[in-house]
Amino acid sequence: MELIGRTAARQTIQDALTSEDPELIAVWGRRRVGKTFLIRNGRQPVEDHFFEITGRRNGARREQLAHFMEALLKTFQRNFALQLPKSWEQAFTYLADAIESFPEDGKPITVFFDEAPWLDSHRSGFLNALEYFWNAKGSKYPRLKLFVCGSAASWIVRKIVNGKGGWHRRITDQIRVAPFALDEVTSYLAARAIRLSKTDVLKLYMVLGGIPYYLSLMNRDESVPGFIDRLFFSAAPSLRGEFDELYDSLFDNSPIHKKIVSLVAQTKSGLTRAAIGVRSKVPSGGNLNRYIDNLEQSGFIEEHEPLEASGERFWRYRVCDMFSLFHLQWLAGKARMRSWHAIANSQQYKSWCGHAFEILAWNHAHSIADALGISKSDYSVTRADLENTEGKAQIDLLFDVLGGAVYLFELKFCNGLYKMTASEAEKLEQRRKVLSAYYKGRRSIIVCLLAPGGVQGNAHLKASVDLVLDADALFRGNV
Repeated sequence: MELIGRTAARQTIQDALTSEDPELIAVWGRRRVGKTFLIRNGRQPVEDHFFEITGRRNGARREQLAHFMEALLKTFQRNFALQLPKSWEQAFTYLADAIESFPEDGKPITVFFDEAPWLDSHRSGFLNALEYFWNAKGSKYPRLKLFVCGSAASWIVRKIVNGKGGWHRRITDQIRVAPFALDEVTSYLAARAIRLSKTDVLKLYMVLGGIPYYLSLMNRDESVPGFIDRLFFSAAPSLRGEFDELYDSLFDNSPIHKKIVSLVAQTKSGLTRAAIGVRSKVPSGGNLNRYIDNLEQSGFIEEHEPLEASGERFWRYRVCDMFSLFHLQWLAGKARMRSWHAIANSQQYKSWCGHAFEILAWNHAHSIADALGISKSDYSVTRADLENTEGKAQIDLLFDVLGGAVYLFELKFCNGLYKMTASEAEKLEQRRKVLSAYYKGRRSIIVCLLAPGGVQGNAHLKASVDLVLDADALFRGNV
């Protein structure tokens, strides 16, 4: 399978491998997002010597060290016996000796610690040994390109990227591997000879997000509803227990992390840290901050500052992981409906689609900005709950361009063409007036309608909407 997308990440890898200096790269992203595939395949066409070890969840130190030795002997072709190292310090001594004695052939030596947080089990000594190795020896080998990777993003960021002491400012670059954007999903499926309409890609994305592993499970002869049925609603669903496995593998206190995500997912506007603390019954302070930061670094929630309230205490957190949003709505704590086909024809599904499509649009704000022609401008993406002399208005998405216009968005996901009604047109006009009053009439307000399936033109649409965008606005890539 060819490597799809990841243009910036591949460039970072190529720059590291061709650098004349030793490199230490931190790599993280949620489970199943394709980190390992990226490092294994993103090195081409550079030829290197590649050493890889993958941590095993709950693996004993002796077991992890045995895997290290197996990889070391295979990579460096050591033809003499070495005792199994009794500690990570001894293991890194073996690695340093192997690097020093390796023939000078001009090729970089790439060392890849995959799922490093699992190597750093309780009292294993891995992190301290890795720190000493890099500072004392590794940073002196220009050929050495060291990638430290993990799904537990909080560990990578806290211990490696923002590490203190001997880790302070040691990394030379970092790669955060995000889920595929919509255009990358289309390319990925096409590489597997699966060609879907943009509407079907959107429906698939609102369930699975841009997670390559989930997408890889689709067969070319399946419809989107049939595929989702097989994954979650069949007699033997392929992704049974995926939600729990996902969170349990990343977080030591996974029940609390799952509870926070569940609470945040119940709201469209999101929750402040204080509100999360009250509803989860976790006292504000260090633990609550750590749980929220863990979820944010791992790509499950994201923060935004509402238009009408500035300051960190007003920041709101929303679920940005599409799969988590889907699971919490349809698979958690309730009687399961018989099939996704049945769900997709229910009124509850239509309401959920509105929420999911809003999150999808937020996740593709870069693409929408390109469609608006403001991608190179200084702009912010936010939402607003306003009340002033013109009345009240809730705005789910707006782009505020510094020194320019404000783009007020109405998001409508439906099958087929969207038809503007008189009542919807009145609501839009009300939002425009309230937003204009907020800016005291000093800013131009451009009302935009994002309807992936297109619109049916009529007098109500013409009177209330300045700009119509369809699905193409969401498939413009990482511009």
